[in-house]
Amino acid sequence: MRRKLLLLIATALLPFAAAVMATAYFLGVTIAPLTPSYVHTTGTVTGQRAHRYKGNDACSLTISFILNGQPEQEGFESGNGCNASPQPGTQLRLTVNPSNAKDLMVLGRGYFGEYEPYYVGFMGLIVIGTLSLYLAVPALSYRRARKLLSKGLSWREITVTVKSRQRGRGGATLILESEDVAGKSRVFVLSHSGNGPWRPYPKPSEKLEFALLSDGTSSALLSIAGDHRLWIAGLSVPTSFELRAMGL
Repeated sequence: MRRKLLLLIATALLPFAAAVMATAYFLGVTIAPLTPSYVHTTGTVTGQRAHRYKGNDACSLTISFILNGQPEQEGFESGNGCNASPQPGTQLRLTVNPSNAKDLMVLGRGYFGEYEPYYVGFMGLIVIGTLSLYLAVPALSYRRARKLLSKGLSWREITVTVKSRQRGRGGATLILESEDVAGKSRVFVLSHSGNGPWRPYPKPSEKLEFALLSDGTSSALLSIAGDHRLWIAGLSVPTSFELRAMGL
């Protein structure tokens, strides 16, 4: 049981770890031009070339600068039309890859590259946060299952009749009827997340057999014959008012 639940958590950790590493990589790439590893210098706009990009006016700037003691001249897409872009003769602050003059960024003009690390970091936080919630589900299931198993309780084989069911995107609820230790019929509610252990899903009036491990609280473990997995389920006993509302 412990090994299976740990495997479940490890499987959930994979996309989380991948997201963290991808965010770290892309954040490192986008931050690099703003770090001392790049050469910070000034350049001069020496030319403009107007063109169209995705149906909009665009402008390629030609920028001259000195890198490693050598004169360089490279292009840079301003993202605007030439009238709204820096004009020839304009001095620009640059950050340039010392080993690749084509890898340059213009600073202080509000171009996307200068703020890209913030966008990457923000999107990374959203992805990591979402995956953290996804990871919390098996982690909490493992904690609940471990707590139940540590109490040394005995499994109980029971046979139930499905009275009604309600399925949703996040899980399902079954209204079940079973005999208690005194032989009296009792109705209880079993809820679970995901698709559940049954294939096909049980219909009303169908009988089910499974092993149940419960400490009398709302949490329980289910074991189905032929299924090596254990399932976390919620248990509750409906009130007489709720039974009447269910038509039972």
